[in-house]
Amino acid sequence: MRLAATFWIATLLFACPALALQTLDPDNGAILPPEAARDVLNQCSRDTPHAVQGTWQPGKAQIATLEAGLPKALDEVMAKRGEHLDREKKFLRQYAGLIVGGKKIIYMNAFPRSVQDDQQSSSLDWHFRAVVVCDGGAAFFGVEYDPAADQFSNFAFNG
Repeated sequence: MRLAATFWIATLLFACPALALQTLDPDNGAILPPEAARDVLNQCSRDTPHAVQGTWQPGKAQIATLEAGLPKALDEVMAKRGEHLDREKKFLRQYAGLIVGGKKIIYMNAFPRSVQDDQQSSSLDWHFRAVVVCDGGAAFFGVEYDPAADQFSNFAFNG
């Protein structure tokens, strides 16, 4: 029975690309360790959370919930901006657990896979160290997610 359930889940993921977008692929997303979480705030081309009081370690279930709501939230923000984000492009995502105003939030740092490809010869491992890119346009963005309220806020895109 377990094998049958696994087969049907795999079939759904391959048959429904929208569903596949909503799952966390470890190759495309990384939860930063608390000691590296603040480094993701050093973006030079966009605003990030202010007055961070501390860090914490988000769990995989919280990230999965964030991922499930991200496509819709991102589409709504892009529509308001009058822009389109090419979702065919592979995006990598870093998740940092931050405490802001006494609330635990998850800050997501997103960037195109090409950044990883460009830095393969460097010692930067985006799974453990924050990626900071100046400029680059809307393909580089960050967003705050409140897991307690299941709400996204403060989408910010590079210039």
